Amino acid sequence: MIMGRFDIYNMQAVNQWLTQVFLFLFVVSVTFIVVNMLLSILNDTFTAVRNDKKKQQNDYEIVDFMISRYCLKRSDCLPVSDQVY
Repeated sequence: MIMGRFDIYNMQAVNQWLTQVFLFLFVVSVTFIVVNMLLSILNDTFTAVRNDKKKQQNDYEIVDFMISRYCLKRSDCLPVSDQVY
């Protein structure tokens, strides 16, 4: 049953009502567990990103990096510290 393969016809031959209840509870519980796992992964990732953002000094850090790399190729650029956003 763990792999999602089970013989419903044999289960229904024994007790049809109990088979339907059992199958419904199994599907609901597995869905609940998988959704909780997904939410916990998203929550951990969101917390890690939030903590990393607090460590970042400059909101435009990637822009400064890109401009500084561009200015290395050209001589008529202003240094990153002289630019105004």
